[in-house]
Amino acid sequence: MSPNNSDMEFYDNILRHYSEMCKDNQNIEIWKNKIYIKLMNLLTKTENILLVRNSILLIISLFDNLPPDSYNNHGFSFSKSNKKDKKQVILNLKEEIE
Repeated sequence: MSPNNSDMEFYDNILRHYSEMCKDNQNIEIWKNKIYIKLMNLLTKTENILLVRNSILLIISLFDNLPPDSYNNHGFSFSKSNKKDKKQVILNLKEEIE
């Protein structure tokens, strides 16, 4: 099911606010809280859970400085490794594939 025009307008509104808002954290938090309230009210009226869920995910993705996943900062920097270590990693990966 594709989003209807009003859904797209809602997403556009979030994106517009993101591009226009200053980096004042207080104003951003106030705006986020207002939009969350608006989303909850919309959910009770229309039961459009997809719009609400996607909007919340969009807001979190844009405004919250979160790592992509819990493994984002784990591991080692392959580009900073020496040639011997790089070759060993490549050999290990080839073994996993075969």
